[in-house]
Amino acid sequence: MYFKLAARNVKRQIGSYSIYFVTVAMTVALLFAVNNVIFGKNLLQIVADGQDAKGALKAGIVCLSLVVAFVLGFATSFLLKLRKREFGTYLTLGMARADILRIFLMETVLICIVALLLGVFLGLFLYQGLMAILMNLMEMQFTLSPYSPDGLMATVVLVSAIFVLSCGASAVYLKRASIYELIHAEKKVERAARHPLPWLAAMAVSLAVIAVSGFALKQQLDDMILDGASLDEVTPIFMLLASGTVFFHISMAKSIVPLLLKKKKLCSRGTNRFVLRQLSGTLSANSIMIGMLALLLTSAVIVSNFSFAQRAIQREELNKEYPYDVMYTSDRFSALMEPEKAKTHTQRTPIKETKDIIKKYAPITYWLSYATYTNKKDDLYTQTKWSGASYEGLNDSFMKVSDYNKIAVSLGREPLRLKHEFYIILNTPEAKQFSWQNLHIKINGKKYACRGVAADCPTLHYVPFFAVVPDQAVKGMEMDAQFAAYELAGQSYDSVALKHELSRLAKKWMKKTKHWENCSFRLREYGRFEQNSVYAILVVGSLFVALVLLFMAMAILALKTLSAIADDQKRYRILFRLGASPREQSRALFRQTSSLFLLPFAFPICLSLPAACICSHTMALNGYDAMSSEIYLIAGAIALVISAIYALYYTLTYLIAKRAILR
Repeated sequence: MYFKLAARNVKRQIGSYSIYFVTVAMTVALLFAVNNVIFGKNLLQIVADGQDAKGALKAGIVCLSLVVAFVLGFATSFLLKLRKREFGTYLTLGMARADILRIFLMETVLICIVALLLGVFLGLFLYQGLMAILMNLMEMQFTLSPYSPDGLMATVVLVSAIFVLSCGASAVYLKRASIYELIHAEKKVERAARHPLPWLAAMAVSLAVIAVSGFALKQQLDDMILDGASLDEVTPIFMLLASGTVFFHISMAKSIVPLLLKKKKLCSRGTNRFVLRQLSGTLSANSIMIGMLALLLTSAVIVSNFSFAQRAIQREELNKEYPYDVMYTSDRFSALMEPEKAKTHTQRTPIKETKDIIKKYAPITYWLSYATYTNKKDDLYTQTKWSGASYEGLNDSFMKVSDYNKIAVSLGREPLRLKHEFYIILNTPEAKQFSWQNLHIKINGKKYACRGVAADCPTLHYVPFFAVVPDQAVKGMEMDAQFAAYELAGQSYDSVALKHELSRLAKKWMKKTKHWENCSFRLREYGRFEQNSVYAILVVGSLFVALVLLFMAMAILALKTLSAIADDQKRYRILFRLGASPREQSRALFRQTSSLFLLPFAFPICLSLPAACICSHTMALNGYDAMSSEIYLIAGAIALVISAIYALYYTLTYLIAKRAILR
């Protein structure tokens, strides 16, 4: 009997439960898709350090599941408000509290089972879409991925735990609430906020806090890029931004509408006074909820923007770090670590062995070699922060202009013409902040002037910077490092196997030279594989987090609006008796619901622009000015997707409310 009653109640309340049900189903689909990514075999095959990626995604899912449980518990309380009078009537008719609680739990279990089944069905397709995104980010050809029974089991366990946690508070309330409280709950009046002017001042202060935290975040990122500072202070900055966002919306909800109600001309037009009075009590009573929802949406915007910005930066970093398919480096480790052992340096390199190994994997289209030299002085380093205590033994590095031009021609860059000049090549953003113009140095008794600085060159030497000088300037200098670069035909070779074989050669050569030289190899395809792995997991994880937060925020807004249907029905009937036409009532309802939806939504969308500006500025500091426009396109695309989901939820909410209220 109880099960039939619970099923009938769910069927009767289908209009109110529809948005809640759709949100739960989409959340289940996302959980199922991500769990299949975690527990499936493909992750270990296509992603480097797959076990670490699994651990990171598992930790993220557990933390996010707690957020989902809290939000769904919040949403369940709204649905419970619609049923208070019904449950109070059951108690009045003599039904035991345990029976009412049993009916409520059966309804919840029924919704959970149906949402789980629908969510798993949708997750079957969403998982393939997620794998398509992952493989696209990995630059691999998409193939259908097998499903994992462990992924399904993990989803069932997580969803069950989420429903248990979310229903706990509602069950406790039903157990303790009195009959009078349940039956007369609708008679409670939402009071408007008093003293709107102090709240308006608090809103201005909160806005200032948000602006200060944004500036502090930009400054912290600048310090990290230019001075090598750590990100220890980022967490307090984000906490400040979160606090400012919440209090900004709380104070706005308690100040704007009461101030508008004092505008007599505005209130005298049509149904403006009615709408403002409706909003005054609702916004004031739910100001904390609005602030928390704005924080959820803001988090979704920030996470999405920064993850896609990092993906754009990764592509440029790859091109800069790996100008050639294979790069060999043999530098003097002893110059910094053991200067007393570096009495001689022989120009012996495993170039022939390297060629033989590479040819087994792919044909070599061309190759070149170059070297850098040092005069054991630090005339250039004294102009930077890399001098003085703890930097002893760090000497200037020089490259012959003929070597540089050989590289420039192969990379499609303009060659240099130097006479009594030198040209600075910067490898790190920190080196940009130092003054290089009007700098003169002496090499072998001759004076050389700074010709210019280049910050957009690929990484040719693994030092903060080096100088390109005329060939005769390096005469008598000691070789600092030797390099060889190889360009291969095609990209279809096994980069992982080639990397391992070249690494074994490097270890063999280091033993032969008694560790006085550091021999290493860098492969563009292997580097792309490693970097793509990191950023693919970052982007997929960020998308998962952003979508879940977005669905949760939209669901709460929709359910909060629908939870007041019973009160609104009475008020709109009174409005109809006062002479308002159905069209005027429809407009009033639209303005009321859209205002409630817009308040926590507008700020996160507006935040997309400053977030894009910070990302673009960060890219410019890293030397990727050309990619700045892409950041704004990404921010615009994210804003459009969020706006589309917002429009979908709002349209459903408005149509359900209109059908229930305006009859």
